[in-house]
Amino acid sequence: MMKLRVNVNGLREISEYNWQGEIIAPEKSKNIVFRISNELLTNDGNLGFEISLRIPKEKFSTLVKAKDACLSWCKNNFSKEFSKYKYWNFFEIQTLDFTEIIFIREEDINEYSQMEFEIFISDTMNKNINNSIEHLKSVKTAFENAKEKLTKLAFHSTSFGFNHYQEEARICFSTIENLLECSADTGSGTPSDIRSALKYYEELARRKVENNHNYQVSLQNLQRSISRISFPQYWCKKPNL
Repeated sequence: MMKLRVNVNGLREISEYNWQGEIIAPEKSKNIVFRISNELLTNDGNLGFEISLRIPKEKFSTLVKAKDACLSWCKNNFSKEFSKYKYWNFFEIQTLDFTEIIFIREEDINEYSQMEFEIFISDTMNKNINNSIEHLKSVKTAFENAKEKLTKLAFHSTSFGFNHYQEEARICFSTIENLLECSADTGSGTPSDIRSALKYYEELARRKVENNHNYQVSLQNLQRSISRISFPQYWCKKPNL
């Protein structure tokens, strides 16, 4: 047995996409789509994943009613439906269809909190979950090692050090960028954030005078950029080393 945590406090409406990955214009879209962030709480660690819930517009006349229906589905349906699966790709954002035929607004749902459910899963699904957690542990180790090296350089290096360790730093930047390319968690940082940090590093590696104004600005920007980046919790594709 394990727990499924549904973070309805992060519920958000997103655009609907066609099979080619193109955004469908709102006036042409037949569905309202909500993105929901979730976590599996296990003895071996937590595993975050996101889903998109697709609700037909014809069933609900307003966005508010559709959101109420989504919250009700999260409370009454999601854990039961998830328990039926024997396999789940935790490194893609799965799209599920709203399944309630009759909907009654539930006043006791707090949309600013989290829901937790105990779930029972098959042995096959349990192995799938454990493999995903183990994979992320190895990926996280590589991420944290790269960030630790960059943090030491950003906060303790000199102009000579930035130049001397330039190649090693590029490898660390590349490691983090590759992992962020797979992230669906924009709060952890984006690939463009780490590319900007690399530019600040390269600027510091070129300069020789440490009390120069531009040097100090680049140094502060690098330190800020590295500090803000964190290991993602949700994924849109599988991260590999």
